[in-house]
Amino acid sequence: MKNRIVVITGSPGAGKSTLMSKLKDHMPHNDLRYTNIGTLMTEAAKDEGVVEDRDKLRYLSAREMHALRHKAYLKLSLMGGDVVVDTHGWIEQHNRYVSGLPLEFVKMLGESLCGLVYIDADTEEIVRRRERDTTRVREGDDNRTIETQRHLNLSVMAYYASYLNVPIFIIHNKEGKMDEAAKELAGAVESLLSEKK
Repeated sequence: MKNRIVVITGSPGAGKSTLMSKLKDHMPHNDLRYTNIGTLMTEAAKDEGVVEDRDKLRYLSAREMHALRHKAYLKLSLMGGDVVVDTHGWIEQHNRYVSGLPLEFVKMLGESLCGLVYIDADTEEIVRRRERDTTRVREGDDNRTIETQRHLNLSVMAYYASYLNVPIFIIHNKEGKMDEAAKELAGAVESLLSEKK
């Protein structure tokens, strides 16, 4: 087995990227690599001169998105060692939802996929976090849209866990409890990696 991969997802604003940055402080596993599908897609888009800004990826055509996502998952599948990857199950695009984690790409990870982690937070907490985050441009910050995103993301993760016969951890990232959630995430990642030794 070339590598072991743990996929982490959650609704935008649930705090998964922040938790990923804190994960390193709680992991005894020094060789763990961290990446993000959006970052890998942006790198591929820049190489092709498509877009420079990650937040503009969602406005590309379905065909362009598919091609960039394919390149991102291919790069991920070829990474060596143990990798934790941050991605979205669904992406809002012009008031519709597009899969950010298509089954065909998850299948590319094959036996390297150790399991899934879903980062969740209460809808009201997500609304507040998204309002405070001035670094990202996002659509639909109302409660109804965020609740829909939460349900879609959790549904796809549950389906993939069942279909691929891999475990799923659900971590609730409560306001003011980031360190506790980071420790729980570290425990989940370590547990998933150890099952694939």
